[in-house]
Amino acid sequence: MTCSALTAGVMALGMALGEVERSRLRVLRMIGKMAAGGDAFADEVNKFNRTMNLGHQLATWFTDAFGSTQCRGITGCDFSTTEGVNQYIDTDGVARCKVIARQVAARVERMIDSAV
Repeated sequence: MTCSALTAGVMALGMALGEVERSRLRVLRMIGKMAAGGDAFADEVNKFNRTMNLGHQLATWFTDAFGSTQCRGITGCDFSTTEGVNQYIDTDGVARCKVIARQVAARVERMIDSAV
């Protein structure tokens, strides 16, 4: 149910910046921080936290900009019904979604440029 533009943006962040943590000690440290109530998701704890946090930042921005992360909340259309699909077509939902996708792409591009 998540907007595809947001999903693609998170995927692009992961593809551009994501890393796999191969150190068992760093993963154990993260689990220990979690158990102790510490900030297990701080960027420096392991290699994937930074990208995960950027994805969260993107989702927060997206919610502020568009009111929801869910397709139905943004479009007002229920794509599981014929009526919802027809409503999307009749109200030129494609044009609105293109605008959202372009804004997400621009935001992700800036995020990647700032992170590199």
